[in-house]
This record gives sequence, structure tokens and C-alpha cells, in this order.
Amino acid sequence: MTQDLYSDFNRLMVRAHREKVSDAAITRAAGLHSTYLRRIRDGKIRVTRKTLERINHAITRVQKGDGEPTAVRASGAFKLAVCLVASVAGVRPQFILSADPAKRKTADPDWLRAARLRWIALYICVIHMHFSQASVATAANMSRANVCRSLKDLEDRRGEAEIELVLSAIEEAFKS
Repeated sequence: MTQDLYSDFNRLMVRAHREKVSDAAITRAAGLHSTYLRRIRDGKIRVTRKTLERINHAITRVQKGDGEPTAVRASGAFKLAVCLVASVAGVRPQFILSADPAKRKTADPDWLRAARLRWIALYICVIHMHFSQASVATAANMSRANVCRSLKDLEDRRGEAEIELVLSAIEEAFKS
């Protein structure tokens, strides 16, 4: 299985080279760290099916002249993702949007719930809609580091009931 993923990765890189798409353009369009492709080649990190999908999508976007989504589109995508998450979680979008991520009111259960729901909206934008973490950070009024930390926190809490409920509903929608 892993060898198949590396073969697919190599095929994508050959395609990118043939179509004159640079590694920098791919990583920017896919929202990956600038050294990500090199670290895969060097065997320092494993390639995943999701990464291959992001790279493939990025190559296609760069070919069409749409390498990096604009901040306006990222902002709209983030707000739509918040609306979707709010709908599934049974809250109003303003509940999520009004909880300022800079305040870090971790003792407040409402703020903490809104923050966790915001994590899911960020996840939708970065993983399913293929926006870069930097453009989503701008849209969510956060730093790129906070977006990265939020995505890691979401992965760490995947087993929690509300997060699992919302994620399963959203991932089902993106699979169909």
C-alpha cells in the first residue's frame, strides 16, 4: 500500500515536471509547507492518500492559472464552513464567529465549544476545500500558527462526541 502511494507521488511529480509546474507552486496551491515535497522525497515523512489528492488538485489549479485562492474566496469559504458546522451542531453561526480566538477564554464552556466548532470549519477549508492555511488564517482573523495548532488540536480530540458527530456528517457530505 505504502509503495503504491509513493509510486502515485512520483507519477504526480513527473506530471508536474512535464507541465512545468514548480514544487513551490504546488506547495503554495496545496497549502503545504515549502519543504513538504522534499521531505517526502527524502523519506522523512510518509505520503498519504489525502496528500496525493491535495497535490493533484494543486497541479490542476496551477495549470488553470488559479494557483492560490484569493483572500476573498477563502473568507467566503470560511464563513460558509462556519454556517455548515453551526447547522450540524445546532447553533447559530454568530455563536462561532463571535468567540474571538485571540481571547483564549478556556475556562468559559461556551467559548471552548465555539473554538472547537471553529476548528472544524478550519478543517473543512484546509482539508476539503484545499485553501492554504495562510489564506484561511486571514479569513478567520487568526495567525497561520494558530490555524495549524487548531487543526492538530482537532485531530487530538477526534473521539469526542460532538466533534465526531459534526465531522462524520461533514465528511459524509464531501464523500458523496
